[in-house]
Order: sequence, then structure tokens, then C-alpha cells
Amino acid sequence: MIETAVFPSEFFDITKSDWGDIDKKSNRRKREEIAAKIKTSIAKMVNYYKIAKFFSEVGNTKKVQKQFEKISELMKDIEVTLEFIHHIKSHIINWFEEKTKSNPALVLKDEELKRAKEVLSRVEEISRKMKVDTNKIYLSNLRLAVTVAKKYYLPNVEFLDFIQEGNIALARAIEKFNWRKGTKFSTYAVPWIRQAILKVVNDTIHPVRMPGT
Repeated sequence: MIETAVFPSEFFDITKSDWGDIDKKSNRRKREEIAAKIKTSIAKMVNYYKIAKFFSEVGNTKKVQKQFEKISELMKDIEVTLEFIHHIKSHIINWFEEKTKSNPALVLKDEELKRAKEVLSRVEEISRKMKVDTNKIYLSNLRLAVTVAKKYYLPNVEFLDFIQEGNIALARAIEKFNWRKGTKFSTYAVPWIRQAILKVVNDTIHPVRMPGT
């Protein structure tokens, strides 16, 4: 994707904020600029990680922390989204399965396939950890939906419907939350929950569907 500069805007927050409708053919030059930036940043991150690994082996934790701070800054700069990570995971899996479909034993001989298998194993491990951590955040913040729902509760509406809409918005907020910006998650999530619940209120009190805010 980076080599060809062909990628949907939802994969990178930077394309939404800086370039707008990046998907248009006329915006290829802009996509190439972003692709070059991403490619350079990833190369630097790999290098910083290698340096951090060396310092870790010799027990210099301060230098390790410094390298990871540099990595964090680069990640903040290009702002890769969860959608992109999931897409890349699917892309690697599909490529790997296609390559090994006719000859599963090929993976033992082909160095590229061996490396892909290692990457997939690592990605699966990260994916499992992300699911556990995401679920932990979700369960820890379920009371937010209840708190907001109480403020806008209507007697003729099932209270559980309000909470359900709030919980859906909470899950969406977790997906979009960017911890690097220094905002508390609860502060970020409340507007998402409020908007979802107000939509239910709007749909309930107006006989004719009114546009949401």
C-alpha cells in the first residue's frame, strides 16, 4: 500500500485531518507524500526498536525508554488506526493461505513464508492481548452509559434501550480513542454516549424524523 500510494483514508487519521478526501484520483500526489512520510517513519521506528533491544540486553533501561519515546512520537505523527492494523492482518493471512494452499510443506523451505508465519504468530498474540485490554476498558466504563442515560431518561422509553445505545457508543469510542493526545478516556467517551442517547430521545419525541446534531 505504501509503495503504490493506494490506501483508503480510514486507515490513517492523518489523511482525514490533513488531506480530506484523499481517495480521489486527483489526490495521488498527496497520497504519495503521506506514503513517503509513513515509510520513513516506519524505517526510523524499526531502527529505534533495534537500538532499544540492544540497550535492553545490556540492562540500560533509561536508554530503552528513550528509544520507545521516540517510537511513540513517530506513531503519534502518522497516527495509524486500528482499522489499518486489522486490514494488514487480513492481507497477510490471505497472502499466506494463497501461497501455501497447494503445498502446505512449502513454508518449511521458503524463507519469505517462514518470516510471514512468524509475523502472523506475533500479530495473533497482539490481537488477543488487544481484545483482552479492550474488553477490560469496556467493562470498566459501562457505568458511564448508565450515568448519561439517567440524565436524558424519558418515562415512555425503555431505560434499557438508552443504556444499550450508550454501550454501543462506548464501544465505538474505544475504537476511536487516541491515548497519545493526553485526554482521559471517560472524558472522550461521554460525548459519544450522549450523542447516541440524544438520537434515541430525538427519534422518540418527534413524530417526524428530525436530523441529528
